[in-house]
Amino acid sequence: MSSLRMYRDADGAARAESANDEPLLSILAQFLESDIQDDPELCHDLIDTIKEQPIDSEEQLEILGNSFSMLLVGDVIVFECVADEEDEDTYSLSREVVLEELEAWKVFLD
Repeated sequence: MSSLRMYRDADGAARAESANDEPLLSILAQFLESDIQDDPELCHDLIDTIKEQPIDSEEQLEILGNSFSMLLVGDVIVFECVADEEDEDTYSLSREVVLEELEAWKVFLD
């Protein structure tokens, strides 16, 4: 079950927010809104890319988006906001949580 509240705003744009104000989930919500937006095919492709990357791989996979970059490192996905030059923080979430929310976003978009 998703920990994000997904809805459409007055203009019909897809929106997400953390249901419990969890800061890391708020970053993921921003990623969904800015980088995936209203594109179920992109969401599906990203899910496939993450699933295809072996958890025990020595190789790190970087994915660049509109506002965020994602770095897959083992069973962790590290987000960095590339749109805000002042935000130099990175945000780590488990692969499982990211995949769960991406799947929920895909269902929401469909």
